[in-house]
Formats: sequence, structure tokens, C-alpha cells
Amino acid sequence: MVQKPIPHHIDVDCKIQWPFGHGLSYSKFEYSNFAVSSQVINFKEPILHMTLLVTNKGPFVGSHTVLIYTFDESRHVTPETKLLRDFIKLDNMQVNQTTRIHSSISLDQLRFIGPHDDTYLIIQDSLRFKIGVGNGIDCRKKKGSNYNLCSDFVTVETGRHYIDACEIACKIWEDDSECFNTALNKHGYQGEYIHKEICWDMCSSDAPLFGWGWNYVHCIQQVLYEHQGQNNTCDLMLTLCRDVFTAAIIRHNISIHEHNPTLLNVSSQDASIDEQTTVTKSQSSSNQNLSTLNLVIFILCGVSGSAVLVTLIVFFNRKRNSSSYTSDLEFTDVTHDETFV
Repeated sequence: MVQKPIPHHIDVDCKIQWPFGHGLSYSKFEYSNFAVSSQVINFKEPILHMTLLVTNKGPFVGSHTVLIYTFDESRHVTPETKLLRDFIKLDNMQVNQTTRIHSSISLDQLRFIGPHDDTYLIIQDSLRFKIGVGNGIDCRKKKGSNYNLCSDFVTVETGRHYIDACEIACKIWEDDSECFNTALNKHGYQGEYIHKEICWDMCSSDAPLFGWGWNYVHCIQQVLYEHQGQNNTCDLMLTLCRDVFTAAIIRHNISIHEHNPTLLNVSSQDASIDEQTTVTKSQSSSNQNLSTLNLVIFILCGVSGSAVLVTLIVFFNRKRNSSSYTSDLEFTDVTHDETFV
């Protein structure tokens, strides 16, 4: 027996007796002139606007509800077959009456639970989707009488610096815990800044693809959950999790100097003064080390000389003693006795 594929994996008709949004009416309504404002949605233009003409073509006065769906082409996690985004109720439309309706979809509505975390909603860069209107619409099909009620593909563009883990980490630091200012001040950063831009820049500079990473997000998330409301919550987020602020603030100050010649000159002067101070300290340290080395050598030479002198004295004493021993000896002549018994 051949197993058939799951219906939502292929573009086939599903035999459904009562589709979602189905309702009986004594009148008939037609849609026309469906239009979407853009084929791109991003942080600069985070809202898509849509317009549609609805006409009562039936013989009676009637009410109608317009349903608006999205169809994702692909996603990091399995997408819904179609997802209801908005609905608009039209009441008591007269025969042949035409009404223009307006709707919109925001970038935040396109968020979903990602594969790394089941708490926060993320945005997927380059996500492509279509928008369709009507209770029986299916924009996955590439043909049909209602295909004109489907938009072209709309693409989500987050920009090359967007990292989902960075967005969530900055949200925890800035919004959930309000500890971002505290962390910056503790690491010596003073001045005016825009929270989100600096936090995202700090995170994305840590690693081009992963930023601070989801392990770091889970760490500060757990600390905030377990210690929220305590006076030392911010300190615990800095000590119990990885220190991401020190190097990030150094990089951020460098980027500020690169765009501000005044700060760069002041920084250069300070750096030259520090360098001179460092050289002076280095020379002083070298001279001190040299004096210490000479003293050690002198002591070693003294010890070695003393050892040699003592050795020589012992040697000559032994030699003199051996000579005196030789002079005290008495030698006796030995006569040979040639008589044998």
C-alpha cells in the first residue's frame, strides 16, 4: 500500500465540507482590485497596507466578513498552511453597493517561535509570503479562478546586521530588566546613546553570524526569572553570565573615535602620553632589573672566588703535610741471606 503524502505538503484540493470562515448568506459578494502597497517589509517600513473592493452582487441586503490570510513559502520551523491575519465585518450592504476596505499587516505580526527558544518571537530574514483574501483562498496554488486575490511574494528584509539572538538579548537588557544603563555605567561608558542601536551593535560585533548566542540569552533570561525584583538583579546578570560588555564597549569607543576627529585627536594625545609613561616605566624597570642582575653576579663571583681560594688553601696544606710525612720516614738496608737450611 502506497502511503499518500500529508495534504499540506503538496498543492492539492482538500475535500472539506465546511471551510473556515464559511457562512450562509442570502446575498452574493464579489472581490476586485486587490492591491498591496509593497513587495518588501522591513524595520524602516514595518507595515504593509492593502486595499480591496467588495460589491454586493446579490438580490438582497446582506452582511459579509472579509478574511485576510498569509501563506509562507518556507520558514525555519514548519509554517501553517495559511494563517488568518485580519478580518473586516461589513454590515447591511445594499444591492450593488461597493465598499473599499483597508487593512494592514505589521512586521511584528510575522514573528514566530523559532527553533532555539520557545519563549520569544523572532523574525526570519528573507522570509517570503503571499497575502490572500477570502475564506476559500489558497495562494499556494499557481492557478485558479481566485488567483487574482493573491498578492505577489512579499519579502522580509531585516538587514545584514540583524541577529535574532541579539534582538532578544537586547530586549531582556533594555525592556525586561532595564539593566542596560547600569551595565554600561559599571564598565565605564558615559555619554549619550540610543539604546537599541548601541546594544545591537555591541552584540552583532561579537560574532557576525551568532552575536552573543542563544546560550547567553538563556543565561540572562534564567537569572532575570529567578532574581527579578531584587536589588542585585543587574549585578547577577553581569557576574553569573558571560561578560559581553568590556570588549564591546572598547569596540564601540573605537568606532566613535573613527567618526569624530576631535575625540580621536584627544584619544591620540592621551595614548601618546600613556605610551611615554609606559616607556619611562619600562626603562626604569629595565634599569632596576639591570642593577639587580649586577648585584647577583657580584655575589656569585664573590662566592665562587671564595670557594676557589678555599680549595687552593686546602690543596697546598695537603701537599705540605704529605712532604713532612716523607721526611720522617727511616729506610733500612736489606741484606740477602744466601744460607739455606
